[in-house]
Amino acid sequence: MDESPVVVLGSQSILGSYDTAELPEAAFQSREVDILPLSGITNPPAVEEKLLMLDARLGENSPFHEHHGFYVEGIHKDVVVLPKHWDSRLVHFTVADGSSELYGRTGLCLDPVDLCVSKCIAGRPKDHEFVAALVQDDIVTVPETLEPIDKYGIEWPPTYDSGNDAGTPFPDPPPLHS
Repeated sequence: MDESPVVVLGSQSILGSYDTAELPEAAFQSREVDILPLSGITNPPAVEEKLLMLDARLGENSPFHEHHGFYVEGIHKDVVVLPKHWDSRLVHFTVADGSSELYGRTGLCLDPVDLCVSKCIAGRPKDHEFVAALVQDDIVTVPETLEPIDKYGIEWPPTYDSGNDAGTPFPDPPPLHS
């Protein structure tokens, strides 16, 4: 697939803004990287074949997954709920190979606050734990997570189902300071 850049939409997008040494362990435990080819934003009908190709080449149980210990899942934009104008706050990154060489691929990651808004709306326990860990480590704050919702509103996808897990109560958060 000749597509660059891609947008990292899931929890691994935090790695576009922070190195793992700066993050709580709970923030980078997922072995799944949810991505969307950028063309999926500008031309959603054309993205289906690209998503299938991503899943076949880099998806769960692929040789890539077995070799690297993580896998890529191609997803549609409309399975993610984000604050409006999220795409104007994307974080750019270029992938290095561990030496001084770059692979030459550019990626776009969600801004950490937009990521946390999305995770809070998704409402799954793992999402709440992810956000709570970032809040506890002062990576994001609750007020800054609420700000884009108050300022811009939410971009509800046309496929949003009001019967999903959104609104699941947050677990009791860990104490923020000892």
